[in-house]
Amino acid sequence: MGALLEDPYRAQTHPQPCTDTPWPGVECELSNSNQPIFHVTKIHIGPDIVFPFQPCKPSAYLSQSLMKLKYIKTLSIFDCFGASPVILPKTLFGPFTSLEHLALENNPSLCGDIPTSLGGVTGLRLQLLQKLDLHSNMLSGNIPPDIGKLKPPSLGNNSLSGQVPPNLGSLPSLDQQNISHNKLSGVLELPGDFIQKLGKMLDLRGNSELCISDQSKKKNLSSYLEIPSCLNTRQRNDNNYFAGTVATQVHVHHGQKIYMSSYLPWF
Repeated sequence: MGALLEDPYRAQTHPQPCTDTPWPGVECELSNSNQPIFHVTKIHIGPDIVFPFQPCKPSAYLSQSLMKLKYIKTLSIFDCFGASPVILPKTLFGPFTSLEHLALENNPSLCGDIPTSLGGVTGLRLQLLQKLDLHSNMLSGNIPPDIGKLKPPSLGNNSLSGQVPPNLGSLPSLDQQNISHNKLSGVLELPGDFIQKLGKMLDLRGNSELCISDQSKKKNLSSYLEIPSCLNTRQRNDNNYFAGTVATQVHVHHGQKIYMSSYLPWF
């Protein structure tokens, strides 16, 4: 916790964080073994309805010690990492076999790719995960294909690029999927019936290079999803190309050649 919070006296004021002097934002559970061992099962940093607000320190970072908490069920860090860049470690989620609730939200300098280890966590594929929220950070790179095996993600307001993984359409749950306001591109390959079932709970707005197939069944969903059809996108790109064409003309004046460049507008 010292990597996140500006509270040097926390260990003194909470000498028994799992029993008599609990740490705000931390919960523990007693193990099932013969020895009375407590395991940390929840870490929450930020506003919460149960615990008081625990602000992050300006130099907050993700410590490698987090990976030792293999019994953790809830990890939520809100409104943190606002100064220097904090890269999401590629192996961060590997040990979390019991994770049920993952929320890293509104962290302006949390950057890097979404770790592919997230889709490979055994516990997350055994119907344990109830929430996956990574919105409003500065995450980049592609959306991992295996993320479609998990709970519908909230990935809006990042800098994610590439295509939308088609297997997102295989999720059995019809919860909200928010991947709006990123830099996603290409043809949306999600099944039309999946899009219709999800309705407005599928948010793809704000991805200017993303388009939907020109097939008649999907083309009708263009205005519904607020993304253009691929045909309109191609026409727009063609128009932009011609709009930027520079025509060079050669004139002869008093025996001299004068080269004149003119911008050809497109209306």
